[in-house]
Amino acid sequence: MVAVLADIHLAEAATAINRVEKDSEKLLPGMEYAKIMALHSVDFNHFKTSFDWYMEHPVLFDLLYDEVLEHISQQEQHLPELDTKGQEAIDAETKKQQLDAEKRLKLEELRQRMMKGGKQ
Repeated sequence: MVAVLADIHLAEAATAINRVEKDSEKLLPGMEYAKIMALHSVDFNHFKTSFDWYMEHPVLFDLLYDEVLEHISQQEQHLPELDTKGQEAIDAETKKQQLDAEKRLKLEELRQRMMKGGKQ
């Protein structure tokens, strides 16, 4: 529960920082919640039931959230290590996007040549 809440908290914070539309109803799109649940092998309905229970028990919720903040603090201590791995993943994704864009451009050029060839 702590790790899931920590990831949700961080994802919502990142989304809030990057949000373009200030009046968005939800902080996170449903897909982000789904990714976090899958990452932790947690069923969303089970998580929601647990979360609702904690909301009905505010003292316990405060204790849980203290653990969430401690978990985030521990993650921050490893940021340089995570940042390097994260940058590698970003670099790989950027390279993939560049290759995909090049493929689309070549396909479009080929399509246009074929269309010109058919009109002659």
